[in-house]
Amino acid sequence: MDIFSFKGRANRLEFWLICFGLTVVLMLLSMFAGMILSAVLSGLSEETRGLAQLTFGLVITVLFLWPILAVGVRRAHDRGASGKWFVLFYISSVVLNLWSVGMDMRGVALESAESTVVALLGLVFFVLWLFFLVTLGFLPGRREPNAYGPPTNAKIDNYRAPAG
Repeated sequence: MDIFSFKGRANRLEFWLICFGLTVVLMLLSMFAGMILSAVLSGLSEETRGLAQLTFGLVITVLFLWPILAVGVRRAHDRGASGKWFVLFYISSVVLNLWSVGMDMRGVALESAESTVVALLGLVFFVLWLFFLVTLGFLPGRREPNAYGPPTNAKIDNYRAPAG
């Protein structure tokens, strides 16, 4: 189980174990970092604290981005699909999330046109998240070898990857 590799396939068990493991690590890291940031930044203005918390969130997002994308791409490969759609979707949802957090920090009113666009995009991304959750998390992978390799839960004798 290589959590940093984009090559090959990942079955549902590997996908869920990596997602669960990353979630636990992220929660613990966020909890401890939140306590440390609160203590260190307690004497600063609210705007400075918000900027520091946003910066910390961005750093954590970047650190966790690679393994999340890698397992998602490999899981898409197991389903016989290209991982580029998952990468495009995931990165755009991170950008949308950061944009909405930035709007909140700027105090953009909920009635503004920009806020309405973010809310509509959020609804679209929620539906897409459900699609990816069902597709990657619950549907079984292809039983036969595909362009990304043999199935991860079966041994296939004399398998050769397609040329190309």
